[in-house]
Amino acid sequence: MKLAAIKAGDIVRADVRGDRFYGLVTEPVAMNEVLRRRVLTVSSLTGRPIPSRFLSAAQVIAHYRRASGSRD
Repeated sequence: MKLAAIKAGDIVRADVRGDRFYGLVTEPVAMNEVLRRRVLTVSSLTGRPIPSRFLSAAQVIAHYRRASGSRD
C-alpha cells in the first residue's frame, strides 16, 4: 500500500508481527531516521498497547479515510 494518500486523522488496520489492530494516524508520512524508511505514526484506537507506534507500508492492511465533512 502507498502511504502518500494517508493523512492525519485517518484510520488504518495494521499487522505487526501477527498482531492485528486499528490505529489512528497522528502524523502523516515522514522519514524515520532511526528506521531509515518512510513511516506513519499511529496511536491505539482501543486503548490497549500496540506493538509499534510506527508503521511501514508493508504493515498497513487497510486504510479508512475520514469523511471530508466530519467534525472533530
